[in-house]
Amino acid sequence: MARNMAAPGRPASLAPEQAVPILEDLIRQGEQLRNVDPDSPRVTTWTETAAGALAATFGTPHNTVDAFECERTAAYYPDDSPARPQHQFLGQLDRLIAVLRGALEQVSWKLPNASRTFFPAGSQHGAYTEIRGVVNQAKREILIVDSYVDDGLWTLLTNVGPGVKIRILTDQMKGDFCLEAKKFASQHGNTVEIRQTKEIHDRFIALDGAIWWHLGASIKDAGNKACLISRLEHAVAKAAVGSVESAWNSGRAVPI
Repeated sequence: MARNMAAPGRPASLAPEQAVPILEDLIRQGEQLRNVDPDSPRVTTWTETAAGALAATFGTPHNTVDAFECERTAAYYPDDSPARPQHQFLGQLDRLIAVLRGALEQVSWKLPNASRTFFPAGSQHGAYTEIRGVVNQAKREILIVDSYVDDGLWTLLTNVGPGVKIRILTDQMKGDFCLEAKKFASQHGNTVEIRQTKEIHDRFIALDGAIWWHLGASIKDAGNKACLISRLEHAVAKAAVGSVESAWNSGRAVPI
């Protein structure tokens, strides 16, 4: 009698620092599916992509990969109520997102210590190069949140690609900051938006709406005094998104 052969396992292919932003983005995309028809191709694409990301993150077989597969293949049961399928879908979506959140927690434990870096007083160059490395990771959009900005910010932003949208949320701008913004956008091909607000005290850099960094000092002064630069964990980042985007939406648009 022939024996059943188990499918061969696959090793993980994503490093933790690669997996974290992918999982964060998938969680955000999943939350946006709540008003989508359960039979929409968007749902199918999302579940297939998420399943692949989990397999690449943990390898197979793995309990987290199995849990996601179990939830996404759960059957719907017929009911007299026309609202029942949507209700079942939302419940399934909640469970799938919960699996992704659990996966993100597990992977976050493996992040290298480089996600938090302390700079003693007098380490201006070290702090600048660290921030430059963060900025350089932007693919689609970068948001700079800093109450005090000067022309040095444009030197830093030459490290982003020409297709990257630049948003700056600030309170005070030194010198001819807005004029330089206009010239920067014209020369480098970036879309630049600036808004003013007094609602945000701390400094942040957000990459592609998914990766958030907290700066313990203003960009122009980082390293002058002791400071910490750290990547925000997903729960804290989610809270920061709400407050910062609210301040952006209510802020005064600055013409350039």
